[in-house]
Amino acid sequence: SGTRNATFTVSLSAASSESITVEYATGDDTAIAGLDYTAQSGKLTFNPGETSQTITIPVIGETIFEGNETFIVNLNNPNNATVANPQGIGTIDNDDSLPELSINSVTVSEGDSGTQNA
Repeated sequence: SGTRNATFTVSLSAASSESITVEYATGDDTAIAGLDYTAQSGKLTFNPGETSQTITIPVIGETIFEGNETFIVNLNNPNNATVANPQGIGTIDNDDSLPELSINSVTVSEGDSGTQNA
């Protein structure tokens, strides 16, 4: 339970002398916004000379077992740049285990006659 952050890094292949902007938005894959992560959208601005920015997506913790889940972050509407890889994938690793079953072993002395229960 609780919240953790998935941090994506958006990088430019080279520094620019102009400001660069790009919009981003999350999308569901096997993870669902509001249940597994918090949907986010916005715009990144790279000032002249900057080559990286980050996008932080809150991941919602839970205590039930389920498989790993994924969500996406899409980049679109760039200004003064092109998008080479428009989609990042966030994987939420499940850290909750299924309950385990076990059975104990017993020892019974056979005795001399009759039946005995363990």
